[in-house]
Order: sequence, then C-alpha cells, then structure tokens
Amino acid sequence: MVPVGNVGVSAIQLAAALRRAGHVVHWIEFPQLKKQLKLADQFGCTYAILLGQDELD
Repeated sequence: MVPVGNVGVSAIQLAAALRRAGHVVHWIEFPQLKKQLKLADQFGCTYAILLGQDELD
C-alpha cells in the first residue's frame, strides 16, 4: 500500500480489509514515490496499490 497525499484513514481501512481477506499488505510511506516503489520491489511485491484522493472520490 502506497498512500499518496492525505488519505491515511481510508488507506488504513483498505489495508485492514485486504488483510482480513487473506492478503499480505506492506505499508510503505516515504515522501518520494520513487523510493516507495523501490521498496515495494525490494519486498517482492507483485502489486503496488497507489491510493490517493482521486481513487477515493
């Protein structure tokens, strides 16, 4: 999970729902998007969910 902007509560709720459904969710939060995606790659993540305000609207 890569939260973008001020979406903290919604991102936490989505991460919790995904975990309840049996998915492994890593929470990656750094100021630079490039660093976030690099960490997701290092963790071996198959997918990176970029969650920003546009996705919530």
